[in-house]
Amino acid sequence: MDKPSQLIPFYPVPDLEAARHFYQDLLGLPLYKDQGSVLIFAVCPGGAVGFCDYGELPADPSAFFITLIVEDVDGWAQKLCQAGCRMLKAPTENSKFKIYQTLFQDPSGYTLEIQRFLD
Repeated sequence: MDKPSQLIPFYPVPDLEAARHFYQDLLGLPLYKDQGSVLIFAVCPGGAVGFCDYGELPADPSAFFITLIVEDVDGWAQKLCQAGCRMLKAPTENSKFKIYQTLFQDPSGYTLEIQRFLD
């Protein structure tokens, strides 16, 4: 049996165009597939994230994290703040997990974590 070649978690959203704007236009993730009611954005080789305009949103979407690993956490935080995105946590070091992170809220209420590993 072969190994999986990709990982694509899917999230239901109330506004697919808002998700497109946020992930494609603001974050700069390339659109991998547009299936009408489903958008899939490439994140890195073998990794993508998908959004669909069907299914129920979780009762607390903020409990679900979409994490992007980057080198320049502060630069990303500044870009998102300048775009008017809601910051949930300013860039800080998390010594427990040895990461440097910031948290924002995406248009659907999901938590977007921008982080760098420190070890």
